[in-house]
Amino acid sequence: MLKYLAAVILLISVLMACNDPASINTGVIASDELDLILENDFELTATTTLEDSVLTYIPGSSNDRYPCGTFDDPDFGQTSAQLFLQFRYPVNPDIPIFEDATVDSLILHLGLANSDRVYGDSSQTFEFEVYEVLEDMENVENYYSNQVFETEAMPLGSFSVDETDFSREISVTNFFTADTVVVDTIQPQVSVELDATLAERLINLDSLARLSNTNFLEVFKGLNIRPVSSNDGMASFSFEQEASNTRISYFTGRMTLYYQRDGVPREYSWVVDPSFSTQVINYTSDLTGAPIEDAVDDPDVGNEQLYLQGYSGTNVKIAIDGWQSLSDVIVNRAELEVFARISEEDAALYPLPEQMIASELFNDQLVFVRDFSLATLPGQVIQTAGGDIEMVEEGLYKYTLNISTHFQEILDGSVNNEVFLRLFPKPYNVRRVILLGPEDPEYPMNLRLTYTQL
Repeated sequence: MLKYLAAVILLISVLMACNDPASINTGVIASDELDLILENDFELTATTTLEDSVLTYIPGSSNDRYPCGTFDDPDFGQTSAQLFLQFRYPVNPDIPIFEDATVDSLILHLGLANSDRVYGDSSQTFEFEVYEVLEDMENVENYYSNQVFETEAMPLGSFSVDETDFSREISVTNFFTADTVVVDTIQPQVSVELDATLAERLINLDSLARLSNTNFLEVFKGLNIRPVSSNDGMASFSFEQEASNTRISYFTGRMTLYYQRDGVPREYSWVVDPSFSTQVINYTSDLTGAPIEDAVDDPDVGNEQLYLQGYSGTNVKIAIDGWQSLSDVIVNRAELEVFARISEEDAALYPLPEQMIASELFNDQLVFVRDFSLATLPGQVIQTAGGDIEMVEEGLYKYTLNISTHFQEILDGSVNNEVFLRLFPKPYNVRRVILLGPEDPEYPMNLRLTYTQL
């Protein structure tokens, strides 16, 4: 009966706390009402684990960063990312009039990410090629990071991005609006001239292909951007709808046909719509020869250090033991403390992740533990579940994750004794961190439990 009473109290407390972010999972019973017991003598076994794939496209979703490149990381091995992008007419577009028009050029415009524009060494030149996609990309389907689409064998164009681009604060562009030209400033971007044969195909689209996206996507499926250089870092692009300095609405990812009609320069853009276009990131990795290779699935290495990465990279699995003697317990607070050391030189190249989350394995899928899923409810903020970075001293950082509800479920036998650490949000996160294991002599990973004995 006492266990059922504890569960009822727990449920009522969570429901009553739904309008107060600070109260989510911060305690089932007030500390001034019952005696609290502190326990931190748990046995933790931590292991670096691989993740098969992650969702990189969900219909209707958009993200602030799309990594693309081949990153040779000295600790994590090689990660390669390529993009598959669908271009569409803007919502409620003007039907383009191309009769009696002549092509000037076809330019692919790609916005650069606002944060972590390049992760790693920004002094290098990052080189890419652009290919036409030949396979349908459905914008109503989920796509994972192992998804690829068939492309043409020959590229439509190539381009490079370097330190000048990464440090740029604005880009200057011409908008050919009606019969006028507006010189304007926009978010930083790179521009790529595409093959003239594609420009001729687009200006000669038949009337049906100019009427709807359904018809247009039958003749032009999209573009593939893939890296052709290996670098000591990863670049990232952005696909958003923005307003220019003079309030002209534009898309940071767009394929613009510049042409003349009646002697007047004009333009028309097919866009990577953040809400409607399919935007898939394909990731591949090679750990060969890197320190991470020996760490995967080896708890002996994990006792000392662990490798946590964004993309479709590695997670950290933690098995918790030493709780089996606890019974008739109400968890007031359970916090997992994880530490990381980093040198000043590495911190400049590889800034640490701002947040990590706790997940559990459910039906062979990693999902938020309830502490984090509750924190994402309307009116809450995910930071209430913790996982944010905190500097302990120069070169030493700590992440503290609230897993109170999850640990109560471990005690009640409704979930197993494992928790997984992942970066948040993972598929678009270019950062990584080497964590100290549970047997580090100075700053071991540990679990601090405050509970009430019934």
